Amino acid sequence: GEKKDKTAIGLNGGDLERELMRKGSDGNKTTVANFAVMASVCRHLQGAFPDIPVLCEEDTELLQSDEEFATTIASFLSEYGIVDAKVEDVKEWTRHAGSYVASLKGGVLPDTFWALMPIDTTPEFVESKQYNMSLALIKDGQPVISFIGCPVMAFDHNSRTVPHSNGCPLFYASAGQGAWTQLIVMERENGVYQGKYRLRGPSLKLNVSDKIKRGHDGLYDFLGSEQLRIAMGSRSREDIFRDAERIGKLLGSEYPKFDFLNSAMKYCWLSRGECDVVWYLKNGLYDNSATERLVSHAAGCLVAMESGAAVADLDGKALDWSCGPILENNRGVLATDPKKVPLRGIRDAIEKATASSMEAYEVRCEKRKEVSKMLSYLFNNVAKFAETDEEREAAKIVQAKGMKMLDNTEEMDQLAQEQINRGTPILGERAVEDDAFGQQ
Repeated sequence: GEKKDKTAIGLNGGDLERELMRKGSDGNKTTVANFAVMASVCRHLQGAFPDIPVLCEEDTELLQSDEEFATTIASFLSEYGIVDAKVEDVKEWTRHAGSYVASLKGGVLPDTFWALMPIDTTPEFVESKQYNMSLALIKDGQPVISFIGCPVMAFDHNSRTVPHSNGCPLFYASAGQGAWTQLIVMERENGVYQGKYRLRGPSLKLNVSDKIKRGHDGLYDFLGSEQLRIAMGSRSREDIFRDAERIGKLLGSEYPKFDFLNSAMKYCWLSRGECDVVWYLKNGLYDNSATERLVSHAAGCLVAMESGAAVADLDGKALDWSCGPILENNRGVLATDPKKVPLRGIRDAIEKATASSMEAYEVRCEKRKEVSKMLSYLFNNVAKFAETDEEREAAKIVQAKGMKMLDNTEEMDQLAQEQINRGTPILGERAVEDDAFGQQ
């Protein structure tokens, strides 16, 4: 009989993954949803603003060589009633998403362009977690218009008594005009969007200092003092989380409450009063490199600023949006409710915490050398203990994977931190044997 693929559940299922997912030129996974959003948005942008290029960091040339995937995208758009699309249409629209790169001539960056994030972030979307789509217009080195759609986030506002059970929010902002949120009711069946939606009620203005707080907040309500609520990226190494804790304590919050999320929705939480601070520590405070990407922050930062938040990098400097796809003149990003945590105060706390982070990094580097030396010895000698051909083949695989792990800085940093936490040698300690006189 036909063999069943037992893993075919959700987008991670084998059959579904082959049909609905691809790997882009950067090696990262992308999905039908990424390209459907990209095609739909760029269709409108190309029609209304044909001369304004689009910066999008998806593989905008993927559909040119993948006819099967292009057909899937066109069918998706047509069947959901978004637009009656043909394969050549989606190829043209998604290629327009790469028009920023195509417009670069002699190293001159365009003065005006769109920054598009079709799905932020794809891993969260695939795992059915919180994600969003964002679009921002950059003009003369500043974001001036932005939109963030959050399909699985409950609509809420400090003027409401409860979140809207069936609605999701659209956040938007215009420079100098404020930030707003709009309730969108999407028709779903068993949680699946049916391609129909409607706006409901007026847009509500956002103010970062108008907090949403209802009922009890667990143990935090019994601490005797108000604690900061901080939003930061998930999947952070332990040392990065420790950096975050140091900053919180320096700001006077002994037990800050952390909300973890990788997408720009953190800025939306801040704007509608669900957290006090958003920060991107990236590799940790010890790392001075500038690696944040413009498309990940432009829309969210404008919504935050127009709702009254103070936005800067980790050194307190204004963000430079004029240097291309990477914010290469800024270390990390932070946004704060200035009435709760003034920008100068958080900058000073980060400066002090950075010194501690660098000291901890030096200790971790020494431990990493020790761990690497021991593991390298083990991986290079594992084959000596193999007795059969099968064991020797397995030893080769272990050695190859082990040496690859040694080259992974993130993984080795985490392993070194774990060894520091244990305070014991990586292979443990040899049991103490009794001597001839029965003494230990």
